[in-house]
Amino acid sequence: GQAQDFETWDLQTLFDEIHVHYQNSLQNSVMLKLETLNKYDTLLNLQKDSKIYRPTLFDFLNHQALEFYKTNETHITKPAYKFEIDNPDFLCDDFTFSKLELKSKDSTSLQLNALKIYQDLIQFHLKDKQPFALADVNIERLKFVNKYGSFSNKESLLLDVLQTESKKLKSHEVSGLYDFEIASLLFKQGQTYQPQTEEDTRWKTKEAIDICNTVISKFTNSKGSEKCATLKQHIEQQTIQIKTEDFLPIQKNGRLLVRYKNIDTLQFHIIQLKRSQLEKFNKIYRKEEQLAFIKKLDVDINWESKLKNENEDQTHSTEILVPKLNNGAYLIFAHLKNNENTFAFKTIQVTNLALIETESEHYKTFQVIHRNHGKPIANAHVEISYYINNNKGIHHEYFNTNTFGEI
Repeated sequence: GQAQDFETWDLQTLFDEIHVHYQNSLQNSVMLKLETLNKYDTLLNLQKDSKIYRPTLFDFLNHQALEFYKTNETHITKPAYKFEIDNPDFLCDDFTFSKLELKSKDSTSLQLNALKIYQDLIQFHLKDKQPFALADVNIERLKFVNKYGSFSNKESLLLDVLQTESKKLKSHEVSGLYDFEIASLLFKQGQTYQPQTEEDTRWKTKEAIDICNTVISKFTNSKGSEKCATLKQHIEQQTIQIKTEDFLPIQKNGRLLVRYKNIDTLQFHIIQLKRSQLEKFNKIYRKEEQLAFIKKLDVDINWESKLKNENEDQTHSTEILVPKLNNGAYLIFAHLKNNENTFAFKTIQVTNLALIETESEHYKTFQVIHRNHGKPIANAHVEISYYINNNKGIHHEYFNTNTFGEI
């Protein structure tokens, strides 16, 4: 008695109908398990080594169904007896998971059905001579449970089970796939490091690198080695960020905050910019174009700064003194020694003037004051540019400040 026009269905009805068809596609599992996927190459977008991880039609159709069942259910009204991944036992080794009883009154729950499919695939591949397909689906299952599990202590349980599975397979290259997940988790934990407050995570990133190195040397040319090499490259990437105030006083030292990772020495350059150069530079957003623009400019001041590098692949901060500068606009440019492609920059204005803005019911008041001691600047020339009702034409007005430095 379902209405034929699916456009009138609510989300639950739509999901229920999709569920029926996916379940139908997974019928006759005995036949599907015997059907090699090689026969269907002409219908598939083939990926390198995909048959190692998805050898049969049973694998293919179950993974297709998983794409639906892994959908987040937040927009569906759920019953009071809603199924939840609230049992830490779901984060267990593959053999233990294959024996778990998965039952709930909420039988159409997407997450329950996803777990059932993972269980079917794991049961099927436990019998394989080679553990490639089993490791692949088992890792996917563990990550799914970790993502949606509503119990506490998920991360440490996940780490335990990944280590268990890796040890079980330590002489086989698929242990490298588990090790990659362990290294990724340690790297994530390492990123929470804060000096003095989060010291216990300081060396997690170094641990992640050590695991990657072991997999790369032990199982060269394996999928795990490939993934570890990419992660290692990401972790060891050298990074720089610089921050300072937008306005600095004339002929006074400013301070520059530098955040950096895996860097021993930085080259600094200060370049004075004409107004036209500053406006042009502010309209460039691509990194390569910014660098090309900077390289054409004449440098006014150069210096080199040594940085403290503990070689634990963590981000550190330090303050560096900015030399005394005359009035004008400047670009501070920092890059790796002997490598300009890893760089950071900041534009600043060096001036002893500051502008304070206040507003009443009828007026907007601007006051020009001396940046260092706050005294008003009388007879300062002020140009105001503005648009009227979003018209394209820009309007200019010129003023001189009164004895209170106001217009």
